Amino acid sequence: MRSFLVFRLGPEEFAADINSVVEIFKSQKTHEVPESKDYIVGVISIRGQVVALVDLRKRFGLEPSPNKERTVLVKTNTEPLALIVDEVIEILDLEDEEISRPPAIFKGLSSEYLEGLGQKEDRVMVILDLDRVVSAEETLRLDIAGNAAQQTE
Repeated sequence: MRSFLVFRLGPEEFAADINSVVEIFKSQKTHEVPESKDYIVGVISIRGQVVALVDLRKRFGLEPSPNKERTVLVKTNTEPLALIVDEVIEILDLEDEEISRPPAIFKGLSSEYLEGLGQKEDRVMVILDLDRVVSAEETLRLDIAGNAAQQTE
């Protein structure tokens, strides 16, 4: 059995392995990163650490619904990321048989971002591979921008 943080992006439910989730909070002051992709909002400072802020709605081409917007701080293999989501729903346990491999293309999302699909009763959620949400090139650019932002604080 694995536990997942389930959250909403637009009309869809997504999930991330709970072991990758550090904390959930409301938005903070953001420092922009020039010439970054539109879904990279900038960088934020969390307890002295500069972290890239990624709007997952923009990353996946979904319309935002900011009524209950939250930021989820996650750890990846390379560095922590702060992810903007529309709403945090719950922590959900899934058995191995409730997790399946993703199809080649699922609702317009490239399968490279997906770890799988979770199914609990009549619900289906996209399980994200957080290590692939931001490319290596973008991570390097964010690291450089983060260092510059940290020096100006």
